[in-house]
Amino acid sequence: MKLTNKHNLPGAIVRAVEGFEKSYQASRGETKISVTQLIAPPLIRVLSKLHWDELEEDVSDRIWSILGSATHSILEHAVGANDLSEERLFVEVDGVKVSGQGDLYEADGTLSDYKITSSWSVLHGVKPEWTHQLNLLAYLYRKAGFETNKLQIVAILRDWSKGQALRSPTYPVCNIKVVPIEIWTDEQVEVYLKARVKLHVDAENVPIESVPRCTPEERWSKPTKYAVMKNGRKSAIKLYDTAEEAEADIRGTYVEVRLGEDIRCNGYCPANKFCPYYKK
Repeated sequence: MKLTNKHNLPGAIVRAVEGFEKSYQASRGETKISVTQLIAPPLIRVLSKLHWDELEEDVSDRIWSILGSATHSILEHAVGANDLSEERLFVEVDGVKVSGQGDLYEADGTLSDYKITSSWSVLHGVKPEWTHQLNLLAYLYRKAGFETNKLQIVAILRDWSKGQALRSPTYPVCNIKVVPIEIWTDEQVEVYLKARVKLHVDAENVPIESVPRCTPEERWSKPTKYAVMKNGRKSAIKLYDTAEEAEADIRGTYVEVRLGEDIRCNGYCPANKFCPYYKK
């Protein structure tokens, strides 16, 4: 992958991004697939692998990764005497070597993963990928002889607002939110793990057009909405899924169409220009 610098950022930032990428690739060793890749859509992984030398990403898009790495580094030096930090573990599933790296394993069996994320991401319940990731990591720890009895995401909210916290009872009360994650049994993990490995392996052995399309959830799909509006009012009276429902609402003056989009495809998929579905 080629890193670009479209905004002419300082050389130190460019070198930091390049160093982060090299360090990450080296840490994976001979891994066939990582936990992070395993829970992601197979289509993105296969396209990225096929077109790796053609892919481009701007260093500005990696800033949050750098800040996350710096945060992890600081927290890594604050672990307890009997805790494990940034430990990469391995397991073989149907002949495929899978690796994962937990952020912090504490002596009492608590496994934590740090996320530098937005406040919005913790307002609507637990993200499925968080549950998948933590349970796969917990499984790796158990296979290595470390019992896990508590899983949690430690979300560091990069855009947290004190004013918003004072105004809204549902907004996080501070800029760190600890999100408990449900623990799966080994049997549950193994069913999911085997299914994901098969999905990714199969995707590598068929024409790209036959690889399953990313699901709406994986595309971070935002559906089209129909807003019932009233003259002189900026906000919608109500949002509807269909134009017919909106037009039947007699409270409005007119209906405003708010087009949906696949957010990940449009702005966060490095291989979108090679994707047969995106090009359509």
